[in-house]
Amino acid sequence: MKLLPIFTICLLLSLFQSACRTGKPGANNGQCSQTGTVKDFAGLDGCGILIILKNGQKLLPISLPDENVELKDGQKIRFDYKETDGMSICMAEDMIVEVTCLEVLDTPKATLSECQEITIPMSVDWMKNSIEKYKPAQVISYPSGKSEWIYLFKGNGVQLFDCRGVMICDSKGSTSELCMNRIPQDVRGRIIWQDEWMKD
Repeated sequence: MKLLPIFTICLLLSLFQSACRTGKPGANNGQCSQTGTVKDFAGLDGCGILIILKNGQKLLPISLPDENVELKDGQKIRFDYKETDGMSICMAEDMIVEVTCLEVLDTPKATLSECQEITIPMSVDWMKNSIEKYKPAQVISYPSGKSEWIYLFKGNGVQLFDCRGVMICDSKGSTSELCMNRIPQDVRGRIIWQDEWMKD
């Protein structure tokens, strides 16, 4: 009769040990070996969050070990990853990866909700990359209210970006007015960049 309680205790101990060993595969155990910086490339077509390594290599994460963790621009992280086969329309990344271990080390106080006026376009990554991609003749800054700005790329086509590098509109030829109509009509723009041939 004493065998039943003993058996029950052994079974409970076995289940307890099994539960202790259970965990999310690749979740952070404080043993991540790589460090990187999170960068938002939303200003480039098809791009979003990339992780920049110390050597400048750009990783495109397609999965994280914890679905409740959100990567944000400017974060410093410790992580591990494995390369995976996949396709991307971003074209800015060097490798597509699955993040297997993740620890957020630091989140900057400045967030994407903050917006600063850009006066030196080539000092801002997203604008520099967009100028190289779309090759505008001019970049014009317009205040859009509530301490925010929008940026008009005029050239072979018209592109409109908000101050965080998110494209608002892209049109060419006769459809360029679709973008122009999004600019506040009661404000004056300021040219902050133009191609060299226009300066001559």
